[in-house]
Amino acid sequence: SGVINKAENVKKILIKRVDIIPLSDNSKSLIKAMLLGESSAVEDNTRASFSASGLSHILAVSGLHVGIIVFIIYLFLYPFKYTKISCIRPLITILILWAYIFVIGFPSSGVRAAIMVSFVLMGEVFNRKCTIINSLFAAALFMLIYNPNYIYDVGFQLSFTAVFSI
Repeated sequence: SGVINKAENVKKILIKRVDIIPLSDNSKSLIKAMLLGESSAVEDNTRASFSASGLSHILAVSGLHVGIIVFIIYLFLYPFKYTKISCIRPLITILILWAYIFVIGFPSSGVRAAIMVSFVLMGEVFNRKCTIINSLFAAALFMLIYNPNYIYDVGFQLSFTAVFSI
């Protein structure tokens, strides 16, 4: 469809932007993997090094990456905090976050984190406290409603188990 093609084109543009950065090819491939979920260019020895050190999750868009992106967006929108429409800050953050998740292709760990962040930020909009554990279970519920087969996906299971353990 047209919207999906538009998202793929945006991702290709972002990949080209990373490619023109004056860094080594290995560094560019790491940036693409961490920001855009494009890990196909990461060299096997680099991937093995990350795996051996227990850091292979850094090469996929995860809650850490989503958290950093949300923090940066929220920081840029800080001036809205002192306006009469302070609820615009979390709403714009949610919109930008979901646009980002859409562009990178809805990776399950990114979707989990985005749902959790959305609940926390919506709690701010409605002046309600939202706990992380409630956000985690809501994310699991919404993802399973969307695709019940996720329950059999090891990545889904590990993602939620890891966050629950933290």
